[in-house]
Amino acid sequence: VITKIIKDFSARDLHSALLVNREWCRATVPTYWKAPFSFTMKRSTTALKVYESFLETAEKSTQQTVQKPVFDYPLFIKELNYTNLLACFETWERARKVEAILQMLTKYEIRLKTFIMDNTGANNERVYGLWTTPCYASMFSSLNYVEIHTPFPKNNVMKALAKNCTELSHLDINLHDTSVPRAEESINHLKELLSAQTRPLNLRLVFPNGSGRSLLETFQSRLESFKRLELVKWNFNGCDWEWLKRCSNLVEFAITSPPPQVSGILGTKKESYRLKISKNSKISTEHWHFDKNDEIPSKFYFHSDKPLMESQPPIITQPRVSRRTNDPKKLQYIRANVVRRMFKEFDYYSSEDEFNYSSSNYDYDYDDGYEESFENLQRLLDNNKAWAKSITETKPEFFTTTAKAQHPKIAWFGCSDSRVPAETVVQLGPGEIFVHRNIANQFNHADLNSLSVLQYAVDHLKVEHIIVCGHYGCGGVLAAMSNDQHGLVDHWLRNIKDVYKSNKSTIESSAPEKRSNLLVELNVKQQVYNIAATNIVQSAWAAGRKLEIHGWAYRLDNGILNDLKVDIKGEKDLSDQIYKVLPGSHA
Repeated sequence: VITKIIKDFSARDLHSALLVNREWCRATVPTYWKAPFSFTMKRSTTALKVYESFLETAEKSTQQTVQKPVFDYPLFIKELNYTNLLACFETWERARKVEAILQMLTKYEIRLKTFIMDNTGANNERVYGLWTTPCYASMFSSLNYVEIHTPFPKNNVMKALAKNCTELSHLDINLHDTSVPRAEESINHLKELLSAQTRPLNLRLVFPNGSGRSLLETFQSRLESFKRLELVKWNFNGCDWEWLKRCSNLVEFAITSPPPQVSGILGTKKESYRLKISKNSKISTEHWHFDKNDEIPSKFYFHSDKPLMESQPPIITQPRVSRRTNDPKKLQYIRANVVRRMFKEFDYYSSEDEFNYSSSNYDYDYDDGYEESFENLQRLLDNNKAWAKSITETKPEFFTTTAKAQHPKIAWFGCSDSRVPAETVVQLGPGEIFVHRNIANQFNHADLNSLSVLQYAVDHLKVEHIIVCGHYGCGGVLAAMSNDQHGLVDHWLRNIKDVYKSNKSTIESSAPEKRSNLLVELNVKQQVYNIAATNIVQSAWAAGRKLEIHGWAYRLDNGILNDLKVDIKGEKDLSDQIYKVLPGSHA
């Protein structure tokens, strides 16, 4: 009975239920710990410390007396938010510690119901794929709910899901891949996955300009298994939609830019949903609903305000209300009030309760799942202190040395994209590389910012190498290739459009899926020539100094730098002699 009562409690009420008595505590702990990494960073970090205590206990000798926790908390996990787990670790320790936790959960014979992985950034690819290792397969074999949106290839992910999962009821995944063979492999594994399922499936698939024809071919043998289906940003040109008539169990269908045939089959009675993914970018989908006694009240299943995990209802957190006290009478009142609410339709605190207790500065406290923004910043400050301490311990002279002066031999002109940190990708430390970044790694002859950086690097720091580094999948390049308006940045990106125009025949003669990456490379080369054309660089050459300019491009999907073989070492390498500056013209 108690388990049924607490099933739909908020995180705040679960904390309160822990205080009622031992019986309530025993019933509440498994519910509270079923999703330890699915809420705030504060709560995830706390859960991680508890998990690490189990790892430490296992490592200690059996001869030592070890105080064991009251509960085996890892036994209760049903939902793993992999993104939040990764965020709890520093980059350098991430792989080792995540492996240790996955090994521990496997040893406990955990069977997860829910797995979530959002965008993890570009530096986590190796750790990102750890969970697909066959030795962890048993842990993921019972998954019902899967949501994966990351910038990395999905072929191994789809292979792991297809091999291990047969009970999915919810799959939301972004299959985007810059490699056509890998994308085809992912779709083939999707076909295997769909064929293996034994339950009605809610399926959302995202792939900008992905092959809609290949996707629809995978659907043909499992049309009756779809309960809800959302197809986002695929290329469905020339596709036949007659198969929709055979989806006998479909209760919701959604698609971006629906072809006329879809409206002809499903009718014109539909609803629109606009998903805002950034300040200037939205995805609009058209939704059709069918009256089949759908138990989910939301109009848009995949875009509900609350998560809709049918098999694993999540704990919905509530805003923080301070409840701190060590006064026995006040504690007794709060506990009694908790029990009263539990049996009165589980309402939240009344306005009177809020007034009496929310503003008091009590000593009794608990983590209710809400984290204020300043706590995020405090974590950064704490990270900084820990980093400074570790550096000082290993290299006591480090900060005193770097404080005196910088002596970099390399200047780096790169993109502002946070996934391409210059020092990280080339493994250099403070004082070893002079960095300037802007949108799409531009060097414009009228940009005083870039020119000032260049002059300081060449004339004052005496750098010997200048690297222009772009990256494949650059949002600035993609924006420049479109005709959409993006605001002020359109003026900045105009220079990339000029590069496109100058190389139009080369770009448009290549395969459509390769054009953006080709423009990334051409843009880098153009910026190399722009830098070489400045009187700053040519004056250094005239003075007999060594100064070379290079063009590279970084791959987000594997972390490898591609040398574009554009190296300018002197005036003879200029793209055109019109850019040559006569000696003495630079004051």
